[in-house]
Amino acid sequence: MPCLVFCCYAREDKQFLQELKTHLKALEREKLLTLKADIDISPGTEWEPAIIHYLREADIILLLISPDFIASDYCFHEEMDRAILRHEQGTARVIPVIIRPSTWHRMPFGKLQALPKDAAPISTSSNLDIAFMNVTKGLRAIVQELSDTIAAGEKSESSWQPDLLESIFSTSNQERGAMTKHDDSSKYSVENSGSVYGQVIGGQHGQVISGQNIYISDKQKDGIRALEMGSKALLNGDYSSARKELRVAIEEIDQDRQKKEAAKARYLQALAVLGHERPRDIGIVVLETINDLLNASINLDPCNAYRMTRAIILDPALHQQACTVRLTDYDESLFVYLKRCQSDLYHQICRIFGI
Repeated sequence: MPCLVFCCYAREDKQFLQELKTHLKALEREKLLTLKADIDISPGTEWEPAIIHYLREADIILLLISPDFIASDYCFHEEMDRAILRHEQGTARVIPVIIRPSTWHRMPFGKLQALPKDAAPISTSSNLDIAFMNVTKGLRAIVQELSDTIAAGEKSESSWQPDLLESIFSTSNQERGAMTKHDDSSKYSVENSGSVYGQVIGGQHGQVISGQNIYISDKQKDGIRALEMGSKALLNGDYSSARKELRVAIEEIDQDRQKKEAAKARYLQALAVLGHERPRDIGIVVLETINDLLNASINLDPCNAYRMTRAIILDPALHQQACTVRLTDYDESLFVYLKRCQSDLYHQICRIFGI
């Protein structure tokens, strides 16, 4: 099957898109790929759902980078955010194609290998055909790499078509296997301080000792360890690592027996998904994901910190629904993460709720 390739671009760069489509026609004739962009959407079709469909289904997503792409809110937030999230989950390959000179190296896609060779802007090339041929050759190599991976059975067909929320909550065996193990393989302990973890009840071999260390079973220790690692990554501003570790925590922690930990994992995942962005600047899908995570936290453990955070991020109308009683030590421990990740939101909460 040909790889599905989708192009994200700014309207001002439409001529470059047309040139790129012309040069990639050779790969289409070889049945190596199928190239799509918004100009391929049929008349009478709603354009935004069609774009979202391609962003969810594409094997490769090309970002045609220019000053206009970076300046476009839709390109930067709605399209690029979705693309980068899929790339981080390993469900698609995102490739920046540098169309015109711009300051892009510190952008979220700046860490990715770009085309053409040496990331030389196509518009500055003395021969545009050669520049586009370089892009074509690079894309051919990537398509072949993906085809070889699929043929080797390293990636199933279904793994290329995940739901956004499923990709946040599910964890690959490779990620789980990469987690560091505790020296004692039979148990894992955490301090029962009450300000970080709630009561933990282990499985068949679990043990609860009031006021002392709490021992939990092998089945649950990976989840608690991932929660610790994700918490540390979040405090260090490493949002990508935090999301990966917290996915493990969400999947492994027992919601019925460890509600407080399960709630915390979802709350921290919401902060990791938000990252350093302001809520009003993120795409609607990402905001819906954060909403789902915060609601899940509240359902598991309706503490003040979760309610206040949901109110300040999502809807001012929720302010009155959030508890205004004195914060507990546990609430304050949670706000440490919000203050480190989103100091503006933290100060808004302090002002609005008088804490």
